[in-house]
Amino acid sequence: MNKAIKREIVSVLTARDGYTCQFPGCTKPFTAEDPPTIDHWMPRSISGDERIENLKLMHFECNNLKGNIVPNADGTITITRIPKLPKAARPHLCEDCMSGRILLEGERCVSCGSGPQPVKFPTAYKRKPRNCSHAGKEHCWYCTLGFVERRELA
Repeated sequence: MNKAIKREIVSVLTARDGYTCQFPGCTKPFTAEDPPTIDHWMPRSISGDERIENLKLMHFECNNLKGNIVPNADGTITITRIPKLPKAARPHLCEDCMSGRILLEGERCVSCGSGPQPVKFPTAYKRKPRNCSHAGKEHCWYCTLGFVERRELA
């Protein structure tokens, strides 16, 4: 939207609603650092249109918080956020064997007792596709994802 058109829309909305944020419960004034943005009250993603009746002034933060939420019939907005799950604690990484990542088949770490990890394709045998024979113990991401058929060593 070009600046002249935006200024004209803001002046029409200011005359209609006053120079205040229309997000329910917001009392912050508009400032030069936090100017008004134009919000589509009925979101465009849900058949909202560009008519002036559907536009309101909001702070950038309030506009983002509202997002594409459809307002209730009484003009309120119900925002439901899915709570974030707490992150699981990182597992302890064995310094000697990198938790099995640098072990070869049949080896065991004397410090932590783990074997080669991952069991099917140990990291110690990992190769780049151009350096992989696609056979035996060595593997590349082509092999592990099935892009190349692995063959047995003769």
